[in-house]
Amino acid sequence: MTDGKMGGLLGNVQALRAVAALMIVVVHLGPLLATAGLGADLGVFQAGVDVFFVISGFIMVHISRDRMPGPGNFLHNRVIRIVPAYWLVSLVFLAAATALRQWHPDGAGLGLLARSLFFLPSGDPPLYYPLLYVGWSLNFEMFFYLLFALTLALKLAPLARTIAVAALLTIPVTLVGLRLVPPSLADFYGNPIVYEFVLGMLLGLAWPWFGRMPVWSGWLGIVAGPLAMVLLHPLVEDVHRLFLAGFPGAVIVAAALVLERHGRSVRSNGVLLIGAASYVLYLSHPIVISAFNNLSRHLPALRGAGAAQAVPLAALAACMVAAILIHRGFELPVSRWLRRGGKGG
Repeated sequence: MTDGKMGGLLGNVQALRAVAALMIVVVHLGPLLATAGLGADLGVFQAGVDVFFVISGFIMVHISRDRMPGPGNFLHNRVIRIVPAYWLVSLVFLAAATALRQWHPDGAGLGLLARSLFFLPSGDPPLYYPLLYVGWSLNFEMFFYLLFALTLALKLAPLARTIAVAALLTIPVTLVGLRLVPPSLADFYGNPIVYEFVLGMLLGLAWPWFGRMPVWSGWLGIVAGPLAMVLLHPLVEDVHRLFLAGFPGAVIVAAALVLERHGRSVRSNGVLLIGAASYVLYLSHPIVISAFNNLSRHLPALRGAGAAQAVPLAALAACMVAAILIHRGFELPVSRWLRRGGKGG
């Protein structure tokens, strides 16, 4: 979810990042869409997070295939990519919540803030939402990065690294499945959704062979993956999202990689830019949409015929514009500055 450079990355992966982030935006546009008379079950679009997780697993294997980074350097780069934008948006969200008296600087509030900023699960199960609620997925991301760094420290080969990560992820999943732990950190990290990172790692291992697959299999997967998500979504109350969205998400990512190997790569500058800014889009869109929700509630004219239908489109456009501005004006400069060790020039 968090690698935003356009150069050196695969066009189809960037395009999938853009699509995945926009899927989550659509989920949170639900109230505005309902006001516009366009209400529907948008739950299937939550699969954007699952696609992100699969992509993360793939990228970690892909970037370490030819040159294995040291665990310290790996974690340093992950922190540079994740923390600045997350802390910035979290603090903006905190300021807004404080102004609206939805957050108070008491012991509980400060504890939630601290756990949120340092990627520790907070709140109630099953997702233990942090202060910036979309940050729940980053808690899983950071857990995965720590395990991946451990395998780097052990200097394991890519296949052994994947097996080791899968084995380590199994520990909390097993503890929860056997009811050996109460709802706790193990309950959070025991969520089977963590195996979506492993699915992505397996795709990373398979990358050299995707070029041998027929190009039609890529087009088939691009259609079959989303179709499976839609058809399986009614089972959401009975079947874990790993099966409803994780495996179909892996099919989509695999299909995109097959097409990439055959030269069918997305090259649209606009799509690639949204893909590069997808992390910031994912983080910042709740604030933008919240502003539009408040405007819609307080300005009756925005709920009238015609205007109500335009508001969700305006909110979507505002989310993308805000993300691009933050990406270019904050995320990229700060990342470059931190990679230089905080030195100017």
